[in-house]
Amino acid sequence: MIKPFNLKLKRREKIVLLSGCVIALVILSYRVVLWTGAIRTATGDKAAAMMMLLERQINMIAGKEEMYAKLESARKEITNLEKGLLSSYKPAVAAAELQKTLNEMTMPFNLEINSEKVLPPIDQDVYIAIPVEIGFVSSTAILKNFLMQIASSQLLLSVPEIRIRVMDMRNPKEVHVTMTVMGFARKEVKEDEKSNSPGGAGKGGKAV
Repeated sequence: MIKPFNLKLKRREKIVLLSGCVIALVILSYRVVLWTGAIRTATGDKAAAMMMLLERQINMIAGKEEMYAKLESARKEITNLEKGLLSSYKPAVAAAELQKTLNEMTMPFNLEINSEKVLPPIDQDVYIAIPVEIGFVSSTAILKNFLMQIASSQLLLSVPEIRIRVMDMRNPKEVHVTMTVMGFARKEVKEDEKSNSPGGAGKGGKAV
């Protein structure tokens, strides 16, 4: 029969052994604390990264909605501006329409246009500018009112150039005016462009 192992230690040895066990337990506990802290830190960092990613995605969604809202607002603004375009996309017809409009606008002021010239149209991407040069004699007050009427017209008009010459230096109230009034129209779309563009305008339709 095997006798049980009986370890006989002196008091000093027992103290040393007990102290070693305590130290080992402390070291083990410390490592467990470090390991737990590392796990908590890693988990916290991962959670923070996920929150940042989620916030970024939310901001992107909100940004898209804002972008679409601005795009829709721009479309409405363009639609309102296009109400002021000349009705025809053919330069000659649009110029005739602008000439008729200017003659009608001078009637309330008893202005007589004594010179009139259609200038070459100016290509402006999807639009075309139709300039018409007119000349007349008027007072400075009537000229001011006529310019204000052009600015407040339902048509989209601009005055890129105006030349004023005083008729009589002793009476500068009456002036000779030569001015260029510019209207705008949609550019005509060619047949090949219509066929190549999806949803293009039909024959005789305006460009989109």
